[in-house]
Amino acid sequence: LHSTLAEGIPDLCTERVVATPMGDGHPDPTDVPMTIIRPGGERCPAPLLLEVYGAYGVCVDLAYDPLRVALARRGWSFAFAHVRGGGELGRQWYHGGRTVRKRNTVDDFLQCARWLCAEGYTEPGRVAGRGSSAAGIPLGAACNETGADLFGAMIMDAPFLDVLGEMDDPSRPLTLHEHDEFGNPAHAGVRDFIASYDPLRNVRAQRYPRMLIRGAMDDQRVSYLHQLNFARRVRQLRTNDPDDPCLLVID
Repeated sequence: LHSTLAEGIPDLCTERVVATPMGDGHPDPTDVPMTIIRPGGERCPAPLLLEVYGAYGVCVDLAYDPLRVALARRGWSFAFAHVRGGGELGRQWYHGGRTVRKRNTVDDFLQCARWLCAEGYTEPGRVAGRGSSAAGIPLGAACNETGADLFGAMIMDAPFLDVLGEMDDPSRPLTLHEHDEFGNPAHAGVRDFIASYDPLRNVRAQRYPRMLIRGAMDDQRVSYLHQLNFARRVRQLRTNDPDDPCLLVID
């Protein structure tokens, strides 16, 4: 089985690196750790899949994934951004990316992508972002803030994209609990803060990365309306070539 899985995969090397602040206006900059898996030998720019989560104190999943195997056979590199909001560096790291510090999760993710380009692991436009559920916040915000200049593609599974709408709706089963994670819009200043990064509310007229957005009708945590409304708004406002995909799959 091992030899079958390894067939066609080049020699890979793993690096643990730190993405340093890029001087790009990040209001609360810090060093952000990353794990990189890339083809062995001399470093050269390659298409790169950058994965993120950054919420609830949960660490990025580095488990086996057949998608990574398929891309490795095609010469891709992979990076895992251990941004604030996750649990990789303990409780302080988690608290640095929740409620009124949630913006740090987005900025850390963008810092990682820019650092990877600056250090020659990849190039602008050859980065694909990937994540699920709460990762929709850094992925969606990155789309809005960099358009297609930095990311060439986004893969989002059941992404959480309407943060303000969800936090405003107490009828949703998890909303009151989620106030501890994302903030309560009824509190002073919190509504404007959430609106400033909320992916759904910041879609604009610009070129967007190619997208694959997936959801499920029976998802009790992240309603399919998050994905439906975000995809519809992007399709309405983006200035891309009409053939650029913005694919929405709802099971």
